[in-house]
Amino acid sequence: MQAPAKDNAKLISANKSDEAVIHPHDMFFGGVLKQGNEIRWSLRALAAEAYTLDDYLGNYKIRGEDRIIRIIDGRKKYGKLLFLDEQTGELRQLTQFGDKIFTYGPTFEAEEPVVGSITFLPIKHHAESGDTEIPSRILWLPPDPPSKYGEKIRFDEREVQVAAGLRGFLTAPPGKGPYPAVVWAADAGCRSHFSYRVVARELALNGMAMLSLTAPECPDPPDDLRPVVTAEHIRQGLAFLRNLPGVDARQVGVWARNAGLGPALDTFDQPGGPTFLITIQEKVDEDALSTAQIHAPRDVRSLWFLVGDNTWSTAMTKRLSGRDVEVRAITPPRTYDTRSDPDADIDRLKLIGPVYAADVLKWQGIEHPADQGDS
Repeated sequence: MQAPAKDNAKLISANKSDEAVIHPHDMFFGGVLKQGNEIRWSLRALAAEAYTLDDYLGNYKIRGEDRIIRIIDGRKKYGKLLFLDEQTGELRQLTQFGDKIFTYGPTFEAEEPVVGSITFLPIKHHAESGDTEIPSRILWLPPDPPSKYGEKIRFDEREVQVAAGLRGFLTAPPGKGPYPAVVWAADAGCRSHFSYRVVARELALNGMAMLSLTAPECPDPPDDLRPVVTAEHIRQGLAFLRNLPGVDARQVGVWARNAGLGPALDTFDQPGGPTFLITIQEKVDEDALSTAQIHAPRDVRSLWFLVGDNTWSTAMTKRLSGRDVEVRAITPPRTYDTRSDPDADIDRLKLIGPVYAADVLKWQGIEHPADQGDS
């Protein structure tokens, strides 16, 4: 169903999906916001390249403001990309019109009436480079003018050789540092690094690096619940981070999820061990550590996220008494997927991963987003 016009604006025609009349108030053009009675913007004028929705995912910093707009992958659950305004907490489903233009309604559930839109703009590369253009800017038309221009935050994201026979994926903040860093100690089974990207990018956005490790071999059968990343792998990851330019070698820790805590705990009380511990333990996960297995390292700060009912969280917390521990007891949100399968496991982390990361940053004393200048 085509969205009705708002404030005399003609929105996208369902029959002419390559053309949009985006707003009568203003438009971004050539670096300047220009006024106009009605702006017709042909997508052919933006670029002739074909893009996938994956190209649009990421974090965009609004020019001239300390404000981040996130484009989140909600296709598995909602069939759409999601828009999140970090400043207001506004979360909306994006409805696609044409190739690069998306609209949203007044609430998360409602597509109509259309109250705002996001248009993705490609960067122009030098012709001699031969590079494909990547949509790395946005024009955001919020409910109240003026329109806003955002630039995609580019993290240092790359596969790395951690040690002989061990590879990993590094997500680091832009800039020279120094910044703290963590090794992600995955839970049982083999997971793609993209499963943890929501946490890694949240940390990098605010000035903290994360290294996730590639399991040298995956268990067979796939539902084997043994951790595939060992304590030795974690130690090698810690050493790699400490020698990495930009990382504060005094602030290198480990972040373990569920069964990953077992090998992570084995790295403490050893030379070159972590300087802090963060862990997520979820009652719903069958590979989470039992109450009897829980203990905190000595003489090292640790932050524990306990996701489950109050009785379970209280029992777990008692096991941690007497150590330098902070506990966050989290009641699972209504949309928390309790199924025991890999997709549900990933969805749980996507749902509340940013909450974990934000709390970790405060715990580490990182209160404000890192400078995302043009460097």
